[in-house]
Amino acid sequence: MAGLSPSAADIPPRVSWPDGVCRIFLISLGEAVFVSGRAFSDSDLALPHGMGFALAFVGIVQLWRIYFYRAGLVLPLAIAAAGDPARQSVTAALNHLVMISGVVLAGVGFELYIIEPTGRPDPNWLVAILGGPALFLLGRASFERQVFGRISLSRLIGLLALGLLIPAGWNAPPLVPGAGATAVLAGIAVADARRARGREPEPPAPLR
Repeated sequence: MAGLSPSAADIPPRVSWPDGVCRIFLISLGEAVFVSGRAFSDSDLALPHGMGFALAFVGIVQLWRIYFYRAGLVLPLAIAAAGDPARQSVTAALNHLVMISGVVLAGVGFELYIIEPTGRPDPNWLVAILGGPALFLLGRASFERQVFGRISLSRLIGLLALGLLIPAGWNAPPLVPGAGATAVLAGIAVADARRARGREPEPPAPLR
């Protein structure tokens, strides 16, 4: 109807596939939940393991919140409004591939610091514990640029913070960098909420 904002029904069939990539992203989050729950059930169920599981759960929630904050919700409209929807569709698929890879890698990190929260430090573990969230944020920043034509400062600060956590977590037990990564994701989610408070939802402005 005239005068109404675009809805899912107004999107041409050629761009209806974004719902599919969103579902795949949700499946990757579900896999992270499953891996974390299995790791906790296989652990000693002591307090440090419980803390690791709690951190993993909070981290998964923040990944979900960061993904869906506007860009994840308006992707079909952004592709429909783009000058070259086919190229935008390919870009969206690549961005989702990066984000999903980040979630899968982060899930490995969750498993590591749930099973061995106070274990012997191993710098190789930082690839998953910090690299997973960093890879997700990298894909999410590119995704945001695709949909809105800009990148939020919080994404860049988050990537920098994760990089700074590398020396801090180099000789620390896995739970320490895990807590740091979760804090970074939570900070970005809070920044998103503050940005949205009292403002009209931002319409998509895809790159032409």
